[in-house]
Amino acid sequence: MIQTRTGVVTQILYEEEKIQELWVRIEKKEERAINYPAITGKVETGDHVVLNTTAVELSLGTGGIHFVMHRMGHSPASEGRLSPDRHIMKMRYTPVQIATGSCEEQGSPYHDIFLQKNSLEGMPVLVGELHSMLPIAVSYIVEVNKDARIVYIMTDKGSLPLAMSKHIRTLNRLEWLIGTITTGHAFGGDLEALNIYTALLAAKHILNADLAIVTMGPGIAGTGTPLGFTGMEQVEILHAAFSMKGTPILIPRAGEGDLRYRHQGLSHHTQAVLNHTLIPVHFPLLKELEDPFDQRFSPHLTHYISKEQMMELPLFLERYPSSITTMGRGWREDPLFFYSVAAAAHFAQRIIRNENDLSDTTDLEQ
Repeated sequence: MIQTRTGVVTQILYEEEKIQELWVRIEKKEERAINYPAITGKVETGDHVVLNTTAVELSLGTGGIHFVMHRMGHSPASEGRLSPDRHIMKMRYTPVQIATGSCEEQGSPYHDIFLQKNSLEGMPVLVGELHSMLPIAVSYIVEVNKDARIVYIMTDKGSLPLAMSKHIRTLNRLEWLIGTITTGHAFGGDLEALNIYTALLAAKHILNADLAIVTMGPGIAGTGTPLGFTGMEQVEILHAAFSMKGTPILIPRAGEGDLRYRHQGLSHHTQAVLNHTLIPVHFPLLKELEDPFDQRFSPHLTHYISKEQMMELPLFLERYPSSITTMGRGWREDPLFFYSVAAAAHFAQRIIRNENDLSDTTDLEQ
């Protein structure tokens, strides 16, 4: 069920083409809200709006903000013209379905590429669970190889609009990404794709990526059950990369700052993904998490990496101008999380630079 309230826009805090962050007065209280112009058109100060307040009323973290559903007295349909070449819809069969088009559809200038190409030709695919892993991995890779052509693919298991990500705004401003692709019902990337298979092909053959990084957008949903979390999508992504002759690499989720036991050390989320992935994948892991008696991940290619082999956290994070947190914690509060992501990035950048023997499943020495 959707909970709605009406309010008046009192201030526009931030805006660009794809998103507006607002203060809205609801009765006598000022509250934050998000507006997506692609869905509702741009709002202005003084506009009366209808808000979806469901997540805030439930006190949720994921999606826990108001969203503009409608500008009273305005019709967003009058603000744009539909393109006859864009017939692929996202958020299909809902009141907010939009015609985004897709890079592989018949009217796309790239359509023929998907008729001719079906291989990633060894391209490394770095797969992570949390959106916060993205800026850590990119910061590390560009510190080592500023010429690396990195493409970000955002799936639809977290935020659906790419514009929700402040990290994407920062990475685009820094020009550390050569492009973004939104897949499934996620939307707003430089390219739209229907599924992870065509998104990966687009990264390789349209954007000419050296490396694709795949995570969901901001926000993750979980239920406290072994498999009931949206990060299980990583299994499909790893399978897709492998089936198209890419090099699948799983970013470990590990930490020491989370009070929940199941996320202490190597998270049970990462363990579940490894247990359900039916093909061998590369799994870079910090040496300090090595357990010589643990054979749970033996089918996978585990590469143990020491902190001494990598750059220090402050070194590769200092160039990134925005704060990076995971579940509200920065690198000082949870260095194990940040170093674990960096280990995967370290491994991936060595593949880009042709420095790894991928048959070696033991220690990687400098």
